[in-house]
Amino acid sequence: MRSTLPTWVGHWATLFGDRPAIHFEDQVVSWRQFDEEVARWRARLSAHGVRAGDRVAICLLNRPEFLYVEFAAHRIGAIVVPLNTRLAPRELAETLDDAAPAVVVYEQALAALAAYLAGSWTGGTAIDVDVPPAAEPDRSPLPTRDTDEIAALLYTSGTTGRPKGVQLTLGNLEASRTLWMSEYALTHRDVHLVVMPLCFAGGFIASSKHAIAAGATIVLVRDFDPLATLRLIERYRVSWITSVPTILDRMRASEAWETSDLTSLRGIQSGGAVVPPEMVEAYGARGIDVSQAYGLSEATGGPSMWMDDAMIRVKVGSVGRAALGFEIRLLDSDGNDVAIGEVGEIALRGPQVFPGYWGRPDLTEEVLVGGWLRTGDLAHADEDGYYFIAGRKKEMIVTGGLNVYPAEVERVVDRYPGITESAVVGVPSERWGEEIVACVVPEPGTAVDPAALIAGVRTELADYKVPKQVLVFDELPHTLSSKVQRVAVRELVVAMLAEDDR
Repeated sequence: MRSTLPTWVGHWATLFGDRPAIHFEDQVVSWRQFDEEVARWRARLSAHGVRAGDRVAICLLNRPEFLYVEFAAHRIGAIVVPLNTRLAPRELAETLDDAAPAVVVYEQALAALAAYLAGSWTGGTAIDVDVPPAAEPDRSPLPTRDTDEIAALLYTSGTTGRPKGVQLTLGNLEASRTLWMSEYALTHRDVHLVVMPLCFAGGFIASSKHAIAAGATIVLVRDFDPLATLRLIERYRVSWITSVPTILDRMRASEAWETSDLTSLRGIQSGGAVVPPEMVEAYGARGIDVSQAYGLSEATGGPSMWMDDAMIRVKVGSVGRAALGFEIRLLDSDGNDVAIGEVGEIALRGPQVFPGYWGRPDLTEEVLVGGWLRTGDLAHADEDGYYFIAGRKKEMIVTGGLNVYPAEVERVVDRYPGITESAVVGVPSERWGEEIVACVVPEPGTAVDPAALIAGVRTELADYKVPKQVLVFDELPHTLSSKVQRVAVRELVVAMLAEDDR
């Protein structure tokens, strides 16, 4: 089946011309200008030898050029690789080694990453985004692209720390568009606030791509600030936001919360963590429904489960029922369906489920079993078919809506002089959902400086992976097979922190 995704920007440019497509800082980009810039970047990428099937990596903060490069790559038939801008150079190098992009488009504001790409990376061509394209716009006919072609690679850390690329097809992305148009009724009349980073699934798919698919106007935020964001909502009469609880909570805590005019907002979709009941009530008191949803990169970001507005305050804490096109099962450890009310692993099937990991058939076989995506997340369902997330079968920590694998952090912590063992856990945090705590056992007679350890980790890992606290122990609880009992460690840390708060 033929994909329409490469035509989206041109379609709206033809229909809407000078209507605003993007508001960014002091810039107003019309649909006509958006289409023109995409055509220029298509020519520029082609001049650097980019062809169908090549990878085009984007290492940019939120700015219109991210979208120009992305849709230019789609027009060529290339695969878009959004790069996590918060990675350390070592982590970025690992991702680039795996994806092997033909080009990386970067910006100088990302000083350490820009220095690496401009000076050390030899795998392809590094393009400074702020050097304007010299080529004339490429208006040649678009190649026919099938929906089963790979459109993007979204990288996520594996449990071993090795990055893994989630392959998303054009069909996956178009199925996601169909779902959002149906469930959230997005149209060209909407004004969509894009505050989440475009390099992550929430920004790359749910925030920006769905807005473009609908012909909606995007208000693009480079750096989130609660007060400034509330002012943008007022100024541009924002009608829709896709976000995470951390951002919503900071907006609610702003001194301008009570006085801001939010009457234009018809809804907010939140994912990445459970939305607390008090947040639902706080936004509800302003006439704004916060719809909880569940999704993951391997299912094109979701929502795989969706909460209808009428039930938001009835089924508090639920992530809703199966979204359009999704089948959901809850399975026990033997792969059998669990009873209503019992906790099981979430398994998904539908047109948004990915075809596999880039170059990793071993990992693909582990998660795609009999046509079902085994998510590793746990939930139970009530008698009405509403799902409630119970935890994660995986050991992943979700902090501020971002995923962190303990083993990856532990490997860095363990290299600190004098540490014999470590365990990294996530503990509840009102601000972040979960906060990372490193528990360490030093060698006898050795002192550990928590501040120095945290500073050392920060030089090697993305900032959101850095522990907020370091706790020193004489020993950690172990299983009979000498493995650290991570659940027991977490319970111990939670109890210790609760005691300290008294």
